[in-house]
Order: sequence, then structure tokens, then C-alpha cells
Amino acid sequence: MPDTITVALEFDFRGEHHALRSRIDIAPYLRKGGSLPDLHRLLARDHGFDLYSYEYELMQMETPRIIDAEGLAREYLREGRLDWEGLRAAVAECREHDAIRAIARRLLDIDDLHQQPRLRDALLAAYRAGRDATLARASSEGD
Repeated sequence: MPDTITVALEFDFRGEHHALRSRIDIAPYLRKGGSLPDLHRLLARDHGFDLYSYEYELMQMETPRIIDAEGLAREYLREGRLDWEGLRAAVAECREHDAIRAIARRLLDIDDLHQQPRLRDALLAAYRAGRDATLARASSEGD
């Protein structure tokens, strides 16, 4: 299931009420490890507002509300706010578990690591140690 959010924002301009709503795929932002995208900018783009317009300036005075989420993002939506850091950490953990599951399946013919929690923990520790060593090496090469 994709990680998406539905964002809403309302404002008035020249006697006209604008009720904007957009569904945004946040998976690319999660993959990059970046921050939550600029919701004002995405709403403006989706609804045809120029980023240098008065309408956009008025939009920026209002706070976008996240009114729905799908995928793992749903678990990190509370009262219109998305726990972005918590979601990023959960996505990273899911990637790690996917990687060790694939290793266990391919090399050990094990399909369910939950039935072998000590092996799962050992594979996860080895995976993280390898990742950390690779990052440390890349960092020292950049100096």
C-alpha cells in the first residue's frame, strides 16, 4: 500500500472561498530521507496557483491540515499532524527487515524470522553493523 497523505487548506480571496484538497504520495520524500514536502507549494501546484500570486501569499497564511493518510503513514497521523520523524524511522526499519528477510530466505531457506527471534536479531545487528561500517568508510574517504 502506498504512503500517501491527503492535505486540505481553505482560504478566501476576492470574495471567493477556496477549499483545496490534494492527495500526495510521500514515498519519494521518505526514500530520500528528507523532510516533509512544502505542502503549500504542492497544493498550489495541484490547483493551478502561481507561486508568485496573491492567492499563494494568502494560502501561506493558513496552515494545511493532513486529513487522511494511507499505508504506514496512517499510523503516524494524529489530530491533523504527521509525525514525520517517527514515520521516517519506521520506514527505515521496514527496509532493514525486508533486507534481512530476503537474506534469510535466499541463504537459509527461512521464510518467517518471527519464529526465530534470536536469528532475526543477529541478522539485524549484522546488517546494521555492515551499514554503519560502510557509512563510516564513505565518510572517512570524503575527508
